[in-house]
Amino acid sequence: KKNKKFNIGKYYQLKKEVKKLPDIIINLSGQLDYKKKMFNTILNGNKNIIKIVKELDRSILIVYLSSALVYGYSNNNNKENSKKKPITVYSKIKSRAEDQYLKSNLNYLILRVCNIYDNFEKDKGILGKIYRSLKNNTKMKITNQNAHRNYISLNDLCSAICKILKNNKFKSK
Repeated sequence: KKNKKFNIGKYYQLKKEVKKLPDIIINLSGQLDYKKKMFNTILNGNKNIIKIVKELDRSILIVYLSSALVYGYSNNNNKENSKKKPITVYSKIKSRAEDQYLKSNLNYLILRVCNIYDNFEKDKGILGKIYRSLKNNTKMKITNQNAHRNYISLNDLCSAICKILKNNKFKSK
């Protein structure tokens, strides 16, 4: 099927798409340039997903890609029951959206991923900057030399999600 774009922050647009009886909703809403737009897409979008799935009264698995940033910046390995300490606007919104799912009694899965990359040349994040700096033989300023980050390629993330969904434990009932 051809992918169709729509705004999950707009309730009726989303409801029209969800009524087409999906078994699984994978929500990839993420960082946006404007705080208001990010708030509307992430927080209100997830609120809309939850409301619509409850209205349909069907078991739909919702996979919500959150962020490891909900734990703040830490040198420790966090676990599921680690205390959340979101610092940035983005991580605070992601954490609040997670809380919506925790209260929903729906069939959901929260994946906390970070630093997803796809094409180094197009990537606007740190890996893209490093790539372009090396390619162009230019200097690059690194502002936080103590930061520790894990990276995952988009293809590996998609493969991992597919493996999770094939696991009977997370299939819709």
